[in-house]
Amino acid sequence: MRCLVKFFIMGASGFIGNYLINHLISSGHELIILLRRDTGSNIDNVEKVIGNPLKEGDWQERVSQCDFIVNLVGRPIFTRWTPEAQKEITDTRVLATEMAVRTMEKSERLKALINANAIGYYGVTGDKDVTEDSPKGSGFLAEVTHKWQETALKGEKLGKRVVIPRFAAVLGKGGGMMRHVIPVFKNYIGGKIGSGKQWFSWIHVKDLCRAIEFVSINENIRGPVNFSTPNPVTNLQFTNALAKALERPAVFHAPGFVIKITMGDMASLVLDSVKVLPKALLDNNFEFLYPDIETAIKEIVSE
Repeated sequence: MRCLVKFFIMGASGFIGNYLINHLISSGHELIILLRRDTGSNIDNVEKVIGNPLKEGDWQERVSQCDFIVNLVGRPIFTRWTPEAQKEITDTRVLATEMAVRTMEKSERLKALINANAIGYYGVTGDKDVTEDSPKGSGFLAEVTHKWQETALKGEKLGKRVVIPRFAAVLGKGGGMMRHVIPVFKNYIGGKIGSGKQWFSWIHVKDLCRAIEFVSINENIRGPVNFSTPNPVTNLQFTNALAKALERPAVFHAPGFVIKITMGDMASLVLDSVKVLPKALLDNNFEFLYPDIETAIKEIVSE
């Protein structure tokens, strides 16, 4: 029997947040969502609170009515990594997490904090299989995710359970990287990036939402949890699967040096190889709806 609970969601207005709201509502849960401004829309079983997730505010008092905090706040990383952008990418994640942890002191009802993170924690790992036990890597994203994680884990000192979902690339309709990639392939200019041999770790957004619900209500799950499919693919395999689904050729090739000139340090997002496996989810018998890239892309490109 499914346990129905109440969630407080920070960062609810983005691509993942919108999917998560719909999933949790369809599962029968209640939600309070934190927004910077009122969007004007009304959704059953969702209460809206207006506030800044980076600052103390009255919004924190509402957490006492909930069982779980899900924190998704963070400036998107798909931007040129200037010093100013790097600071904002880091600060939005760390400050919002600090605010989430502070709210945990004010609620006896609250059971856990589910605080987003990313597989950038591992850095570049080549062909090696990566699990939650793998060490921290190097580079900008590894440092950001480490600070992000350490801030969230302060919640454990309050006697609360903390879960750190490390997101792989999130694939889904209407947002994320697919919003940029699909038009390129539809216009017959898609192809592999760099050597095409680099590993691409990913998860379908619907599985990500199901996994958030799963780790929330499974009390034995805590700490870092890889949110990635059990079947990572190479960039070339991803390219071929998308081209086949869209019935387009994938003959173009973007050399690594061109990507680095165009994207700067952010090029590491598409050129670095990381082969992440979801050991914690599989050990706890989580079942993926979209375990392979062909099934996932077929759902995403369908009308």
